[in-house]
Amino acid sequence: MTPHSVTFASSSFWPIAIGFFGLGTGTPLHGVKRRAGRMDGHRFLFVSVLGAYVFGHAGDVPVMIVFVGLTLIYLIEVPTRLAGWNAGL
Repeated sequence: MTPHSVTFASSSFWPIAIGFFGLGTGTPLHGVKRRAGRMDGHRFLFVSVLGAYVFGHAGDVPVMIVFVGLTLIYLIEVPTRLAGWNAGL
């Protein structure tokens, strides 16, 4: 067998690609290492509100609607996590 070399198109976005590769392979390789009681909902709520604001002022209404929907989801999620409610089965 002869060795094969793989080449890719030149791009200036390779650091982003390596970062996303690391994010995608971290959990399967190392498992979930979340602390008990850690809540990320308020951070997601902040980013959702910020996204709705930024895309609204940029005039990109469809993307703004997506972020408004995410904001509504996280507005419901944050209080339920703070109250300690679990999904009942």
